[in-house]
Amino acid sequence: MQQPSNIVEIPQFTSLATFALNLAQACISWRAPESGEDIFAYFAHLPHHSGDEHGLRATLIRERILPAFHYTPDQVQYESRERFDLALWSHDQQNKRRIAIVETKSSAVRNLTAIRRGREAPAEQLERYLMQAGIYMGILTNGDEWHLFDFAAGREPLASFSLIELASLLQHVTTPEDAEQQLRAQPLLQQALAINFYYLNARRWEQTD
Repeated sequence: MQQPSNIVEIPQFTSLATFALNLAQACISWRAPESGEDIFAYFAHLPHHSGDEHGLRATLIRERILPAFHYTPDQVQYESRERFDLALWSHDQQNKRRIAIVETKSSAVRNLTAIRRGREAPAEQLERYLMQAGIYMGILTNGDEWHLFDFAAGREPLASFSLIELASLLQHVTTPEDAEQQLRAQPLLQQALAINFYYLNARRWEQTD
């Protein structure tokens, strides 16, 4: 089962509040490649943009979101030969291995864990890719919705949250202490962030056997 084991807690691990603040600021600093809109204006469009998954994948997810989880550019494989949108790799060059796969959808595709278009639901597509890669952990996102899966544990997401909700909550927050206070008032969001940070933190994977 693909989970961190023999974890060594070290002082340089980022606190949850700092991680949440960094993630929110990463979202807020993003601008849409075509229009230059910020994340709030971009996702406020009704209907949402269609066919924008490549732009979201290349800019928002790869350049903003994944660095908040401490992934460096050489740990993020963009559009692999196997047609995985984004593959996350460990930093250990001697024992390099995939950690997770990120499947991105257009911002026009909503309710990613519930919809079905054609034969395959998005979660089923992600599960197929993970089986092909020989791993269990994956992320399904449209730039706002963020669903973390561990298919070794089941077919329901381990945790889900809205990046827009997080960015809105912490939009005017500047310190981890204030971020922690805001998150305490949103226990479900706080729990989802904690689970995501535990499973996806690149630095934690560096401390596993």
